Amino acid sequence: MLSEKTEDDTKKVLDFSAAPKKQNYYEMLGVSKNASYKEIKSAFRELAARYHLRPTNTPETETAFKELNKAYQTLTNPSQRASYDSSKTEATEKKKWKSRKEGHSNALYYVNVILAIVVVFLFVYVPNISKAKVQASIVPYALSDDWQIALLWMKDNTPEPLGDPNAYYQLYDAGFKYPESAYGVASWWDYGYWITRVAHRIPNTNPSQDPGPIRNIANYFLSQNLSSAEVIRKELGTSYIITDYDTSVGKYPAMVQWAGQERAKYVPTYYMAQSNQLVPVQVFSPDYYRTLIVRLYNFDGKAVPAGKPTVLVYQMAQVNVNLEVKRLVDYKEFTAYQDALNYIASQNSTTQSYDIVGTDPFVSPIPLEAVENYKEVFNSAASGNTTEPVKIFEYTGGK
Repeated sequence: MLSEKTEDDTKKVLDFSAAPKKQNYYEMLGVSKNASYKEIKSAFRELAARYHLRPTNTPETETAFKELNKAYQTLTNPSQRASYDSSKTEATEKKKWKSRKEGHSNALYYVNVILAIVVVFLFVYVPNISKAKVQASIVPYALSDDWQIALLWMKDNTPEPLGDPNAYYQLYDAGFKYPESAYGVASWWDYGYWITRVAHRIPNTNPSQDPGPIRNIANYFLSQNLSSAEVIRKELGTSYIITDYDTSVGKYPAMVQWAGQERAKYVPTYYMAQSNQLVPVQVFSPDYYRTLIVRLYNFDGKAVPAGKPTVLVYQMAQVNVNLEVKRLVDYKEFTAYQDALNYIASQNSTTQSYDIVGTDPFVSPIPLEAVENYKEVFNSAASGNTTEPVKIFEYTGGK
């Protein structure tokens, strides 16, 4: 039987009234003014997971969420953060200056003049100093602690691909042929140089490579059945997969593009009406959860027995001559995939359509089988100090 929700219950779940409303960006995100890039990113993700947009959110909800996103974008951009900090400092100093001017007698005139000179001096140099400090504290292209730990583990705990650790330091000519002991490490191509430099292992892809292997990795990670994945794995010679949050979520659309597929197949967009406008809402289709990389990273390769789906009720809406979109009419949440199927089967509307989706990449709307022949051998979360774990899986099915 379907579990019905009252209107009040639904509003309670979807209401954004608990969202941060403080105007200070640091207070919005719940971080200190000295927070690092990683701390700000982690805080925003936690808040976004709690206050993400839903089909029935109010205009206040949308506004609050946009403020959160604006705070995140500002504080993770070095120049914007420095300007923001400077503007806050300037506003505070001006307020103090006004108070001094009104409260002091003429006898303190020269003291105020001296303070004004000091303030002007600080405003000339402090913004640049702040920008320099912020820029120095953020290294967007360097390894995170999780990646460093994971790659060092791989170096010390996986077989030497060329049989000898010193082989890493040798020079080889163009005709070199890999020995039988050689194997590849599959990861999204952004991380190829890290795997080579830190782990001393052979990545299947790297940023300066021919596009062919990159497309192969994209298709490998997007495989929805193990037989098609195995064909690509053999071609690549892969024995290990190392992956992170960005690969299965943030960089996922890039893989779809490299594989020559449509983004809407995996991460579709619907539109809901708010304040006389159609606002996009991004969700995750069942195909997203069936892909190899999501089953491994998001669910550790384990089985998901029932799923927790959301059924979106929508109508097609013509936005302009060239664009037709899915306009949300309603939605229903279920605790089991079969319940969602039964609900859709019971509907007989000729004007509305129904899609089963997920709203959280780590909560599957559909049942998933365990991934055979892949074993998680490392998770950086075990270190106890992590925000985005890096995981390593070993292929155990033999060559």
